[in-house]
Amino acid sequence: MRRAALAAGGAPAGARAAPPPAPRRRCGALGAGASEGYLLRKAEAEDFWPLADLHTEVFYPSLPPEGWKAGLTRIDRLLALQMNRALENRKAGRAVCIMAVDPGFGGAEGMASYPLDSLESSSSSSSSSSSSSSSSSSFSSSFSSNGSGSSARRVGASGSNRGPPAADALPWRGPQPLLAVARWAAQPEAQRALGAAYASRGVLAVAQLDSFGDVVPPKALSAARDGAIGWIRREGIAYLSNVAVSPSARRRGIARRLMAEAEATAADWGFRCVSLHCDPKNSAAWELYRRLGYRRVALEAPWAPYLNGRAPNRCYLMIKRLPASLAEAAAARREAREAAAKRGDAGGGAAAGRGGRGGAREGEEAFAP
Repeated sequence: MRRAALAAGGAPAGARAAPPPAPRRRCGALGAGASEGYLLRKAEAEDFWPLADLHTEVFYPSLPPEGWKAGLTRIDRLLALQMNRALENRKAGRAVCIMAVDPGFGGAEGMASYPLDSLESSSSSSSSSSSSSSSSSSFSSSFSSNGSGSSARRVGASGSNRGPPAADALPWRGPQPLLAVARWAAQPEAQRALGAAYASRGVLAVAQLDSFGDVVPPKALSAARDGAIGWIRREGIAYLSNVAVSPSARRRGIARRLMAEAEATAADWGFRCVSLHCDPKNSAAWELYRRLGYRRVALEAPWAPYLNGRAPNRCYLMIKRLPASLAEAAAARREAREAAAKRGDAGGGAAAGRGGRGGAREGEEAFAP
């Protein structure tokens, strides 16, 4: 009866009006995209090798998957993912890898389930861990957790938390000597999925977002305007990279959802712009970014393609100024966390106490798209 009265617009006599809920991102929950056949979640170290396998197939489709070059490329991508995590642990900036997975995939029983809503706490918690070392102790150990919340695992039908098979039990694709190199390069958590193909883990797509600013062209100083000459790093611009969708998962809107989540994350970090590099010869990606509001601003240096292993194609830097609505929603979430912390709420207080996603980026100059 009470539910019927409330649904009809009535309220119990003398009841106090509930405060409006804080804005939330529609695709921020673990169930995001479930109706479309995929879930969005934060990648953890255990996912790094399957993601490296996806990057290798998407970015270098002509490489024989069991050859030396493909194996070395996977190891290179694994090291890059681990490096971003280590840089964040050392408080050099923020980094998150957002991935889309198949929710009905049978092999996902041993795969950690991390809701995207937990990014505001999990990214901060990894930043607050020991920053004096990039060893395995600096990475999250939440894979052994069997509790509830963002660090909970999916369990099988029997209710047991089986976890993925050991590296020795996984089929290794590539020259056998590279297996020893991969074991040496991988952190302990990443070793748990060493050799796993992305398809065997239900991985559909991935996108990497960071705030390191190492690939964004610096700002040139003017003696008349700035009182100095030289270059300084541009602030207020997050960088999006390595957006990859498996061939079997394309034309389903997954890339758009990954982009939307990355932009909302950048706004929560306090950034006003998101940048990326794109080869204009990749017409599908180029048109997608343009439709999403990204505008080209600079052509990368002639030597950059050789350094990044994609010579001779030069990419354009593209930038999008985030809409004010994202910044407003991010501010509302920060205020909600601060209010929860003042009330002594354990969950909200923990997230806000670790810094949330706030950033002292407002007022700092960025590119104008």
